[in-house]
Amino acid sequence: MTNKGIARKVITACTEVFGVTRKDILGRSRKAEIVTARHSAIWLCYKYLDMTCSQIGTEFNRDRTLVIYAIKMVENRIACDGLFGLNLFAVELKLFK
Repeated sequence: MTNKGIARKVITACTEVFGVTRKDILGRSRKAEIVTARHSAIWLCYKYLDMTCSQIGTEFNRDRTLVIYAIKMVENRIACDGLFGLNLFAVELKLFK
């Protein structure tokens, strides 16, 4: 499976765990729950796929600077929010089952 196909699976897994739609993740909404799901999907693509920030940004209709920002935000949140870390783990379980 290509990186683009896997990125789609990451988005789908995030929609299931975070309770948002694919359209939400790829859209422009700035609601906290949607941004959390979007940033999580971006971070998972960064962590598991051999894609540049520009390539990830293209998948999410964003530029590379937002991808960099999302990665930093998720890494900071993992360090201080255990529940958020559990949600990411739930997404990873869906991806690798």
